[in-house]
Amino acid sequence: MIGLGSKQTDYYHVKGTEQSFPVMRICGRQSGKKLLVTAGIHGGEYPGIEACRALYQQIDPSFLIGELILLPCVNTAAFFQRSAFLHPDTLENLNRCFPGKQHGTTTEKIAYWLMQDFILRSDFYLDLHSGDLPEQLTDFVYLPKASNSALQQIISAAANQLAHPFGVISKSQNGACNAAVMAGIPSLLIERGGYGSRHKTHSQSMVADVHAILSYLGMTAKTKKTKNSLEIKSQVIYQEAPVTGLWFPIYQAGQSFQRGDLLGQIEDFFGNCLWKCHAKKSGVILYQWYALPITEGDPLLAYG
Repeated sequence: MIGLGSKQTDYYHVKGTEQSFPVMRICGRQSGKKLLVTAGIHGGEYPGIEACRALYQQIDPSFLIGELILLPCVNTAAFFQRSAFLHPDTLENLNRCFPGKQHGTTTEKIAYWLMQDFILRSDFYLDLHSGDLPEQLTDFVYLPKASNSALQQIISAAANQLAHPFGVISKSQNGACNAAVMAGIPSLLIERGGYGSRHKTHSQSMVADVHAILSYLGMTAKTKKTKNSLEIKSQVIYQEAPVTGLWFPIYQAGQSFQRGDLLGQIEDFFGNCLWKCHAKKSGVILYQWYALPITEGDPLLAYG
């Protein structure tokens, strides 16, 4: 147990596996709400990992009410193997395995015990993400779809504390944040940075995001809220690559386009076009594959 007004670091061993991940706890001067922050669910998304490290160093427990739990790198195997999207042993996407299985694969066990021992014991859950190693991304926040209006209002109010241009309604059933919301825990997934970048702007912005939620929850002194006009994207198109080849995007993440515009094309090594991606609706590129090689089934881009 951690005492009031103190900090603690340790490793959490995932039961039934050889996996473990670092845990940072900051316990405030008095009891209160518990905020859980995770990063590194995907191994190549670095800004959230660096943000958690910075938060642990910066936050003074004497100015905190309640407890802040930081899990800076949940998927340590993927992190050290520099494996984009997938756990290197199971080749599963951890953020597609929630709420997990106690007696499942290693990845499903990580998801299960993260749910049981951390997410379900928190009052609010933030999951920090970026574009993975081959992905370019513009800043946005996912708002999981809740089954009741009261919970959805909490999620929306929290999202509006953040300095993000876009909010995307997530209807996924197997992501960490979605599993949290289905269990009644308000949650947000924050996206900043990508393409293996370690630019401090992204990690510092994530630090500011966490401080904004701490203030919103009454765990720290109220801060002046940044005026934000969060544009909600309720209908997002997720396009996978239909063929294997070389990908040539036309737009940058964050740029707008019109319905019917050419967003990019896949070619072979000889310059022959294998497939063209035309916009099915007008919108903004939220994220896209930015590496040259693309394999059939890879997540090519998302726009809305």
